Amino acid sequence: MKSARVNGESNDLEFRIKLPDGSIKWMLSKSDIFFDGENIPSRMIGVNIDITDRKNLEHQKDVFIGIASHELRTPVTSLKLFSNIIINQARLEQKEQVLKSAQIIKSQTDRLMRLVDDLLDVSKIQAGKLELNYQLFDVPEFVDSIISETKHFTQSHKIVYKPGDLEKITGDKERIGQVIMNLISNAIKYSPRADCIIIKTKQKGEWAIIEVQDFGIGIPKEEQGKIFDRFFRTTDAKDKNISGFGLGLFISSEIVRRHGGELKVKSTQGKGSTFYFSIPLKQGHSDE
Repeated sequence: MKSARVNGESNDLEFRIKLPDGSIKWMLSKSDIFFDGENIPSRMIGVNIDITDRKNLEHQKDVFIGIASHELRTPVTSLKLFSNIIINQARLEQKEQVLKSAQIIKSQTDRLMRLVDDLLDVSKIQAGKLELNYQLFDVPEFVDSIISETKHFTQSHKIVYKPGDLEKITGDKERIGQVIMNLISNAIKYSPRADCIIIKTKQKGEWAIIEVQDFGIGIPKEEQGKIFDRFFRTTDAKDKNISGFGLGLFISSEIVRRHGGELKVKSTQGKGSTFYFSIPLKQGHSDE
C-alpha cells in the first residue's frame, strides 16, 4: 500500500492455494488502490488470475536448464583441457598458426564454460541450493587481486580502485568475488567508448558497500527496475549487439541477497552506470 501511494504502482502478489482434491493452484493477485483528495486509501479494485500453467512451464524450463548445464559441463571441461595441451605443444614447437587457432578455441571454450556455470548457478538458485561458505577476509587485498585478474581479458580499460575505510568483512569470498568480477565485466562491455572504470569500497555503520562505476551507454530509466530479472537484457544492449544472456546480474543480486544485502543501480542513459551492493560486515553463519 505504501509503495502504491508513493509510486503509483499496482500491487501484484503470487501465491498458492490447495484445492479440496489436494491439487495445487498458483494464483496471481493484481490490485490497484485508489486514494481520496487527502491521499487516504478509499477503495481497492483487483483480480485473481490462475497462473498454474505458466508456473508449470517455468518449472519444466528450470529442470531442463539444470539437466542441460550438468550434461554440458563435462565435454566443455574436456575441450578446455585439450585446448591447453595444444597451446603448450604449439609453443614448444613454435607453430604460430596452430597456437593462434588453439587460443581462439580456448577463448570460446572459456566463454561457453562461463555460460554453463551461470546456468548451474541459476538452477541452484531456483532450487534454493546455492550454498555460501563464510570466512573473514581483507577487502582491499581481495579487490586488488580481482583487478589483477581483469588484465587477462581487457587492455582497453583502466580500472581505478579507490579504497575507503572498509577493511575486513565476513562472507563467501568466492561468491562476492563473482559479483565484483561480473560488475567489472559488464562495465567493460557496456562502455565501449570509455576507458576508465572506478571501484570504491567503504564502510557505513555495520554495512560494507562496494560499487563499480562506468561511463558507458547507461540504462533507460524505465528498464532499471527489471535489470536484475532473470534473462532480462536492455533495449540498448540488444540494439548494439552487446553479447550476454541476462543472467549475471540476476545471479549477482541473489548472491548479495543471500548475504543479507541488496544490489542496486544508479544510471543515466548516455552517461554511465554505478552498480553498488551493501552487505553486513558480519554474517550470522560466520565461523570466525
